[in-house]
Amino acid sequence: MNNHNSFHKLIVVAIIVIWTMFNFQSRKKDNLNYENGAYIRTGETKNGQNDGPWIWYYKNGITQLSGNFVKGKREGVWKTYDSSGVLTTESNYKDNKLSGNLILYTEAGEVKSVKRFIDDKEVK
Repeated sequence: MNNHNSFHKLIVVAIIVIWTMFNFQSRKKDNLNYENGAYIRTGETKNGQNDGPWIWYYKNGITQLSGNFVKGKREGVWKTYDSSGVLTTESNYKDNKLSGNLILYTEAGEVKSVKRFIDDKEVK
């Protein structure tokens, strides 16, 4: 009876492992569109890491976030927008760390504030 329980547990674990592997391997094929057909995000991966320009979208098709990856790390200028397409923030990244200016904008598109960062730490 004890061997039966151990064998049963082994089968259950094997099924979970196989399901998990299948689920994560097939994620690249996930539907990247909202039900209305608009993109959720666009971008490419290399060796399993985000690489190059990526854009995330609101359900209405307007850009929500855009930026660039280099070997899975944020690099360069990243921008966020509100759901009507107005720029809300602009930030600079180096090696996946906030490095440079973080600019916050008003609803009218004017600079609200600027903060400077080096390696994710604000410089006063």
